[in-house]
Amino acid sequence: MSDFLIAGGNTSAQAKEWAAKQGLTVRVPEKDQLFVDIDDERGWETYLQNYDIVDRVFGIRSVESTPSRNKPQGKHVVVRLFTKINSTERCLLQAILGSDPRREGHSLSRIQDGDAEPTLFFEKPEEPCTQIDLTSQTQSPQI
Repeated sequence: MSDFLIAGGNTSAQAKEWAAKQGLTVRVPEKDQLFVDIDDERGWETYLQNYDIVDRVFGIRSVESTPSRNKPQGKHVVVRLFTKINSTERCLLQAILGSDPRREGHSLSRIQDGDAEPTLFFEKPEEPCTQIDLTSQTQSPQI
């Protein structure tokens, strides 16, 4: 996200324009999805520590991940809930799960500005998505 902000702009429309010029795919969460941007081991540890809280309160239906486009140790984790959520709840839950705090701060700013799509993922079009089966999971999934 920081490359986009340096390039100038902070609305989802500006972000989509920027991503198109970079040849990136833009993903927008559905009403029951979280987009967790894990940048490093600390973020991943937070995800693992807090996964059960989100699962207990909202119910986690599925989890998938793709590699981060900029950070070799990073990943984009898409968590599908059993519950629909609003943008503010999404931002909070993503932060609870260890998502990049600066990214969530920018998302919160877009929420306050009334942006209809405050949360976005920029991904390389060719990145494979890994689906995680949670039906037999009793604890946080290893992604």
